[in-house]
Amino acid sequence: MKSTRTFLPLAFAVCTLSSLSHAEQAVADASEPTEPAAAPTEDGAEPAAAEASPTVPCPDPAPPGPAPSEPARIGAPEEAAFTEPNPPAERKMRPLATDRPDTTESPYTVDRGHFQAEIDVARYTLDAGVESYSFASSNLKMGLTDFWEVQLIIDGLVGVPTTTGHEWGSGSIDLRTKFNLLGNDGGAVAIGVMPWLTFPRVGMGEQMEGGVIGLLGIALPAEFTTGFMLEADAVQNAADSDYHLELLHTWTVGHPIVGPLGAYVEAFGVYSTEVGADYALSMDGGLTFAVTDYVQLDAGVVGGLTEPADDLSIFSGLSFKL
Repeated sequence: MKSTRTFLPLAFAVCTLSSLSHAEQAVADASEPTEPAAAPTEDGAEPAAAEASPTVPCPDPAPPGPAPSEPARIGAPEEAAFTEPNPPAERKMRPLATDRPDTTESPYTVDRGHFQAEIDVARYTLDAGVESYSFASSNLKMGLTDFWEVQLIIDGLVGVPTTTGHEWGSGSIDLRTKFNLLGNDGGAVAIGVMPWLTFPRVGMGEQMEGGVIGLLGIALPAEFTTGFMLEADAVQNAADSDYHLELLHTWTVGHPIVGPLGAYVEAFGVYSTEVGADYALSMDGGLTFAVTDYVQLDAGVVGGLTEPADDLSIFSGLSFKL
């Protein structure tokens, strides 16, 4: 279909040319001598009048103001601002996957553009008759891409035992980043890797420590899940400023109990190359309760199975994703 805006200028042009033609003809007629009227024909009929020049009807002029919009042309590309397909705000978040309450870290990352907090609300630890406490230790996460997140771990308020009681203050600050290599959006197997760096903590040395963590999660039949973790760390010696290697390995199994209530059991051990250090083996278990799809409560108990491990630890926690 042709555009109305295209027809109007052409019509006006034809009208203008026709008017000019008639004006010129009138001037020419006026300048020529008037011819006598034609004589009647032999049969007495009036002579035929000359045929008038056809005129083109002129359309009404367009009203002032902006011209009407031109009808869309079929097949013509539309101009539009670039918009990202499926932006983060419109995607449904993945299920909540946390690095707590067990020691085994999750291979899954936080959704791109979303924030997740995992808080160790309160923890009591007993080892060789010495008690220590910590409150509001937090793991703050931010999803940078669909497979990459950054974490800032702050120990919060820590009470470290001393000869006169407890020294209270802020604990260590850890900077970690996690990459999911497989299974972030589904599948029976998930793999991740996470390097980390920690800064000095209350009552400890002034040097930094760091390491790298390998993560594996597997979905089993009958709604069971299992996870494995292997961690290699460079840790400062207790007696001097040198470093030694520590290897942490874990194995955890979880299963829903009823409704939003779930449970897990775990075993983990630490092998240290520090002189005089023995193998520390522990076992823990606990409960998780999903308040909503993205809010979870937890509580658990850790018990040492060998002498180097802490004798007892009791904790509670909260996790949520926004």
